[in-house]
Amino acid sequence: SLVGSEMCIRDSKEAAEKLNISPTLLEKWTKQGLIKSRKIGTRIYYVEKDINEAIKNAFNSSKS
Repeated sequence: SLVGSEMCIRDSKEAAEKLNISPTLLEKWTKQGLIKSRKIGTRIYYVEKDINEAIKNAFNSSKS
């Protein structure tokens, strides 16, 4: 289902791979608020929906 895939959780390594950026840049994006992250304990996770949102935003800002 769509809802299931939207809530698919990635760690920072997987999220960076999906965004085609380095984990360092992902960290920078997170600090700048370009991508939403969620903390579970001490670990940072990214939800598929937020990753896709970041891809869309990056694509839109590079077009303008």
